[in-house]
Amino acid sequence: MFCSLRIRGIRGGPHVAVSLLVLVAICALAKPAQAVITDTDWNLKISEREIAFRPASDLMAMKSLMRDLPFSRMFARNMPFLCFTNESESASITELKLTIGDDKFHFADSLLGRYAKIGKATPGFSLSSTVEDGGDTLVVNFLNGGLAPGKTVDFQIDIDVDTEFANSIYKHPDYRTVLFDMNGDNLYENAGILQDESSKDNAQVTLTFAMTGMPSVTVGPVAFDDPNVFDGSAGFVNNHLARYGQYDPIRSFALSGGSVVPEPSSLVVALVGFLGVALPFGRMRRRKTGLVTAS
Repeated sequence: MFCSLRIRGIRGGPHVAVSLLVLVAICALAKPAQAVITDTDWNLKISEREIAFRPASDLMAMKSLMRDLPFSRMFARNMPFLCFTNESESASITELKLTIGDDKFHFADSLLGRYAKIGKATPGFSLSSTVEDGGDTLVVNFLNGGLAPGKTVDFQIDIDVDTEFANSIYKHPDYRTVLFDMNGDNLYENAGILQDESSKDNAQVTLTFAMTGMPSVTVGPVAFDDPNVFDGSAGFVNNHLARYGQYDPIRSFALSGGSVVPEPSSLVVALVGFLGVALPFGRMRRRKTGLVTAS
């Protein structure tokens, strides 16, 4: 940070000189402005069908989704789409991290050829994807300067069962049983789990914001809630398929939060406070010296 100070009409002795030297040192050492976090600058939605993120514009397409084959929907729920929007006015998002939630599973790249694949509805974006923690954390990097303010990107992911549980858990797990638990029902806890503790194994999102002239800012982690689905369709998961005539709608589940707002660093605040004390002191010293000389 470059800081300049120009003061006119002030002459003083060593006290003022020392004060100015201290101010220069504070300016030189001051760190770039940091940021605070609010809850308006991003949102994320997840669904088994990409078009479900924009239902209002294509009602006929939404009706067709309700008539897909149960097996098709089952596989779609194993490879869901995420719709991610940067709501910030000035910050780009360069990285998204998503934890798996239930650690009996991991993110995979065997079917999609990558860990995160751009959706058909949002072409033109560039991203790279990898995993950490043995596949339990998905890392998506938005290239070419990041996901710009106001932009939305869709990408698809794949979820697999860990090898040690391959013989006891359905091999194409429903994302709604892995990233969170509908109605707080954890299907993979043999001993059961308390309702108010069910969200402890939910997926969490961590983001990196970048702003011109400022250091990057990390937002999160922010966890998915356990959504309430009381129409009976919450039981249609994994290989438990809805039969003809049973209600099993296509839904999207949302998560939002995190914002980047400039805020002065603590050293800059100290500088302002110091000016309020040091400069009046310099003027007082000058006036006092003048009185003594006149006498």
